[in-house]
Parts: sequence; C-alpha cells; structure tokens
Amino acid sequence: MDILELKCWSCGKTTMLEEGVVAQALKHMDETKQEFFDVPCPHCEKVNRTKKEVFVNAYVNRHEAAKERKKKKD
Repeated sequence: MDILELKCWSCGKTTMLEEGVVAQALKHMDETKQEFFDVPCPHCEKVNRTKKEVFVNAYVNRHEAAKERKKKKD
C-alpha cells in the first residue's frame, strides 16, 4: 500500500512510496542517527533529500490516508 507521495524538486513528477519502503527508511535513519533520507527520483534520477518527519507522519497516518483514498474511489 502506497503511503507517501513525494514530488521531485527537479522534474516535478510524483513518486509514491509503499509502507515497507517507508518503514525501511525509518529503520535506516534510526540506526544511522540521521534526520533525513535520500530518495532518488525514478523519472530523472535526482536525489530528493527528505526529512525524517515526513516519513514519520506518513507512517503514523497510513491507516487514515488509506481510508481517505478508499472514500475517493467509492
């Protein structure tokens, strides 16, 4: 399930990250004591440095976001 939508600062295209990818990024940041994670854009390959707070918010709110997406589909 996609839980995080990131817009590339370079090309402007949107990338969706799945719950597992977000969880792995959070684990990596905790282990390395970093407050950011570099997400490469699959379209232009530029790196988007993203704050840990963005990942935490997406992970914490993943169930509410899923409910909202479902409502939009119905």
